[in-house]
Amino acid sequence: MNRAELKRQAKDSLRGRWGNAVGIMLVFNLIVGGFSAIANFIPFAGNIAYMILIIPLSFGFAGQFLKFSRNEETGYLDFFNIGMQNFGKSWSITGHIILKFLVYIIGYIICVVAVGVLMTVYDETENKIYLILSILAVISYLVIAVLVIMKAYYYELSSYVGNNYEELTGKQVVEKSKQLMEGHRMDLFVLQLSFIGWALLAICSCGIGFLWLSPYMEVTKVKFFENLINENNIDNNDEAIKEM
Repeated sequence: MNRAELKRQAKDSLRGRWGNAVGIMLVFNLIVGGFSAIANFIPFAGNIAYMILIIPLSFGFAGQFLKFSRNEETGYLDFFNIGMQNFGKSWSITGHIILKFLVYIIGYIICVVAVGVLMTVYDETENKIYLILSILAVISYLVIAVLVIMKAYYYELSSYVGNNYEELTGKQVVEKSKQLMEGHRMDLFVLQLSFIGWALLAICSCGIGFLWLSPYMEVTKVKFFENLINENNIDNNDEAIKEM
């Protein structure tokens, strides 16, 4: 299924329901923004509390738009209810994704520390070998960043998988997302990139346009997910999924 078809399906799901979609997006942004504002007034503890809440809320947001895309009735606070009901599962999924990037995280920390130490030594000694090593560390950091982005696309669908397959554990959800995205990471990247023109227009509207663009992009992504399920002939009760 090409990008035009996925977008057409998204528009079909949104037709006559744009008000509901924009309302969901507005309420979600207001709640998340409110939590963020409160967190800024409570140093450290507030930021931790914000992080604890944003994971399940994001999971619930994906679940709400999964329902919306399927023309199911959705209220403006469904994302909150879905997220809180799956609090543990959403964090389990996040935890298993973080484990997948542990090596990269360690590499990132090593590069950052190395650059800081090497540049300090270079400033003190003016030995060019330390400057060269610093440049190599920066290059290594950039390579790690590219690898992280490439690997992250394996898990782009984790929240949809978690909502669609309620019986799966966090680990199984992460593996299922990777299975679905095998050979399709570039497809999703190009699909997301195709919205760049609309994104520029939304920016020109002082960001207000994102209230319409974000639901459009979200529903299109859901269609992409559902297309992959159909392509792989996966059923919700597929025993192979549970055995992962």
